Amino acid sequence: MYDSLTLWHRGASMEVAPLLSRVAEHQRGDSYYITGDLQNLNVVLTDQGASIKGSLAKWFLNDNMQTLTRSDTQRAIEQLSDTLHLPIQQAKVTRTDIAHNFIMDKKPVVYYPYLGDCQHFKRFTKSTSLYYENGNKTKLFYDKIAEVKFRGVQVHDILQNQNLLRFELRFMQRLDKAFNVPEVKAQMLYDETFYMGIIDKWVSEYKTINKLTKMAFKESVQLEPKDFMNQILLQSINSLGGQTQIFELIEEARKRGQFKRPEYASRTKAMIKDLCQLDTLTEPSELVQELDKKIKQVQTYYR
Repeated sequence: MYDSLTLWHRGASMEVAPLLSRVAEHQRGDSYYITGDLQNLNVVLTDQGASIKGSLAKWFLNDNMQTLTRSDTQRAIEQLSDTLHLPIQQAKVTRTDIAHNFIMDKKPVVYYPYLGDCQHFKRFTKSTSLYYENGNKTKLFYDKIAEVKFRGVQVHDILQNQNLLRFELRFMQRLDKAFNVPEVKAQMLYDETFYMGIIDKWVSEYKTINKLTKMAFKESVQLEPKDFMNQILLQSINSLGGQTQIFELIEEARKRGQFKRPEYASRTKAMIKDLCQLDTLTEPSELVQELDKKIKQVQTYYR
């Protein structure tokens, strides 16, 4: 589940410099520091300690098509400690990415229109990726095959022609508050209780994303005038790009001051959301059901 990490080891660490490649010395005012690489990991050494950033999965497994399981993480941290001759188990974790790859029936971008807004997060798409950001956390769906090819990395034969969707949760800062602990240390990442809790959080963050339905004009349903008008409204929403696009139009109108009162924008969004969730006129998307099932399977098979 783990990929990229940022670690901070407090204490003497300048002696690590000979173990690094592309070593450079820097002076900024009264501050002196050394930078270098340990394969794909970026290392900064100061008289206060060592900062280590990068994909631990790629460093340990030689590629980041895979992510680190709990046992992999323990072995990777222990190997990193042995390599640097530092107690990395005690290092503070200031960022961690939790991710899993899913082989899907369709191309990843086909699923994005059914992943709607998420409270307190800004939703936006970029190339073959869908982002949710709020400063402290980032939720990200992307085409892993496309990302690997873009970087010029060889795709494993077993994954050739597969639709590989990755859901990634990035804790960018304030991990102590996110996990309600005084400090997250590297050794905690492979503690069973903590690991199970972090997967639960990964799942719960997925669940907070509003999943969009699709229109279902059920001929057997006896319609009242209101239902028929709602069907017309749903068709209009669909023709304009769906609920997500309508929300963007509402937000643009709010920024232009077109709503008589500021709260009217939120009320309009709530009305649209309620309309798009009517049981009689909509039905769950089979694409969302497929993704829901795969997310649940990860939680079922923790270890």
